[in-house]
Amino acid sequence: LKNRKYWEFQFAGLRNVPLFDENFPYRADNNLELRWEVCRAGYRLTSVDDLFVYHTLSDEKHGKDDVKKKWVMKRRNYDRFVQAKRELVQRMDMLYPTTKDECPV
Repeated sequence: LKNRKYWEFQFAGLRNVPLFDENFPYRADNNLELRWEVCRAGYRLTSVDDLFVYHTLSDEKHGKDDVKKKWVMKRRNYDRFVQAKRELVQRMDMLYPTTKDECPV
């Protein structure tokens, strides 16, 4: 799973799982932040066959997600994302120095 950089994983964890970093803005890879951190923290991830999460689509768009709105939001939040990612990498390098080369960021 470490080699699948853009997978959005779902997981169940113990109480000691790191908290989500809320500095990551919506629609700018905010769903990948926790995957990066649990990887750096040394958690073991395993896949579960035939387990899917799906997103429902708005009826007002005739079953199509509004891609334009998503891209506008992503562009709007890009600078905040860059800053949040920079701070995350610094924090992870300080907290988990031994896993620096093991997890894609």
